[in-house]
Amino acid sequence: MGFYVLILMVFTALCMALLRSGYSTLLPLRLPQLFLAALGANLGSGFVNGNGPAHLPPHTSAALGVGKSFGERWSVSVNSTNLFNHRFMLDDSNTFGGTHFANPR
Repeated sequence: MGFYVLILMVFTALCMALLRSGYSTLLPLRLPQLFLAALGANLGSGFVNGNGPAHLPPHTSAALGVGKSFGERWSVSVNSTNLFNHRFMLDDSNTFGGTHFANPR
């Protein structure tokens, strides 16, 4: 499975370089004894800076969730976003809103 993840990462990097786009993915896992887990990744190529053509720096964030089901109707889960604890710029436009960052956990 590691080889396929490597191929997916290379493909994603090429798409981001060529298309200036982002990529998000989620890998849900069902574990034994009604446990569950999910790993998510978000790769951003950098938002347009103003009207372009310049872009803000690229960013990467990850999320992890783990939980347990209790029968058919109940489940408990714990989720964490921005596992790498990175801060990245979302917007630096000269408007009344000012500069915006995605803050670390």
